[in-house]
Amino acid sequence: MNRKPRDAALDYMPFRYREQADPAQRADQQAWQEELRRDGVVLGADCFVSRRAQILTDSLDLGRGSWVAAEAILRGTVTCGAGCTVNLGVVTIGRIQIGDDVHIAAGAQLMGFTHEHGDPERLIWEQGCSERGITIGDDVWIGANAVVLDGVHIGSHCIIGAGAVVTRDVTDYAVVGGVPARRLRDRRGPSGAARQPLRAFCDQVVRELPGILAAHAAHDAAGRRVWHDAPGAAASVCAACTAAELHAAFGLALGADDRRDLQAVIAGWLRDLAAGAAPGALEPDRPSGHPWYDHPTPWGIECSLYALRLLGEAPPDPPPGLLDIGADTLIRRLAELPWHRRAWTCGHRIDAFATACCAWRRSDLLATVLGWLLQHVDCHSGLWGDPDPQGDWREPINGWYRTVRGSFAGAGAPVPHPERVIDSVLRHAHGPHGLGPACTSCDILDITFPLWYCARQTAHRRAEIDAWAHAALEQLPQGWQPGAGFAFTLDGEQPSLKQTAQWLMTLWYLADLTDQSMGFAWTPRGLHAPLPWHRLEARLAPA
Repeated sequence: MNRKPRDAALDYMPFRYREQADPAQRADQQAWQEELRRDGVVLGADCFVSRRAQILTDSLDLGRGSWVAAEAILRGTVTCGAGCTVNLGVVTIGRIQIGDDVHIAAGAQLMGFTHEHGDPERLIWEQGCSERGITIGDDVWIGANAVVLDGVHIGSHCIIGAGAVVTRDVTDYAVVGGVPARRLRDRRGPSGAARQPLRAFCDQVVRELPGILAAHAAHDAAGRRVWHDAPGAAASVCAACTAAELHAAFGLALGADDRRDLQAVIAGWLRDLAAGAAPGALEPDRPSGHPWYDHPTPWGIECSLYALRLLGEAPPDPPPGLLDIGADTLIRRLAELPWHRRAWTCGHRIDAFATACCAWRRSDLLATVLGWLLQHVDCHSGLWGDPDPQGDWREPINGWYRTVRGSFAGAGAPVPHPERVIDSVLRHAHGPHGLGPACTSCDILDITFPLWYCARQTAHRRAEIDAWAHAALEQLPQGWQPGAGFAFTLDGEQPSLKQTAQWLMTLWYLADLTDQSMGFAWTPRGLHAPLPWHRLEARLAPA
């Protein structure tokens, strides 16, 4: 085996210097540090700087006991506290402020400057550079090959995953990873004792859900398996789709006959819808000549498309008038929707239309929807629509979830003004439509999902989000009715399949917000899945 000379080993593994360096090596390091000091470098006691590192800084200040390993390239203005380690091949550029006990693994890059590029008519290199710098707190581990971009603040006690690209601030105790990096969990996490009630509830749901599903299933006159949403209710395509979603979310087996019947019911409903004769369809909200209003039940459209996706089946042809339009007509129809008065209804229609664009691969129309929404979002609230005359923001808040689910979330795209959305939603969450015995599944989901989605883009008010989510996780299981599921309100008397699914999926999002979804008993699939359309899997496809 080829080995580096013994002197070089300490350059690449400086953690061995204190215990293994001989007198000659210590003398050489002392001479090198004196040379660095003459060049203006500030070094605390017990530091180590490899001669094989490239020290090209305007200023460098290393605190007591810090080291810089071989092949590191330090440029700009770098300040490190005590006990920091800059390992093999680390690169710093720009203004870098690092606290105590920060460990930067091999190949990480701290890019404390950026190229200006706002003018597309000029060459990028002609537009100069800007420098906001990077600040890092105490007790931080930055993983191998991670990249931290200009302007980022990383709090104390954080872990940055290997290969992460950190583009936004990171709060204290956060573990982040991915490209771009997002928060994965809080290192402090709930204790085992704090998790126990939630685990006990999840165990109860797992035991009782198969019986609940069986109670909502029946056979029609033709002997086909059908599902109804509540006792005494007629069989419906939405109930069948909810049954598919719950089977997939809990990993429950679906028999071949039941799968065949489910596919036939859903695809048949969509074909009937295309022919103008969908059974059990809801009437439009208002006569308008507007295709999105005149098509029966947008809820049925999106439920059906997601359920077919779970089954691994392609949808039949889209209903006439839904997608056979051009961009100009689409923009006009978007503008005609009553956003100021009925943002929830508008969002509901957008949800169905955008989901249809994903399912039938009309990326051109989806791009038009996204562009229109970006142009017309309120930059102060982050929402679409206005509060009612009494100042209640329920319609725009609830409408945000419906608007985003099929469009931005369906495309896997970031939403505009996530900090303002969080401000608006948290204010609403502490009002009359937030947590309480009579809170509804729609209201709580429509608060939870925006907080979850926006928290993936920003650390804004993270502690307040966590506090609200923990409170919700404590309260929501109280609405479970043994052997029956959830009703529309937590204190409601009549459980239903749809509300059971909606509350359970909301609980997962709350658990994910509070770093408790790992190993959770279920994961949202289909309609409530936390994934863009192109990443949805056929969880109920035949073996």
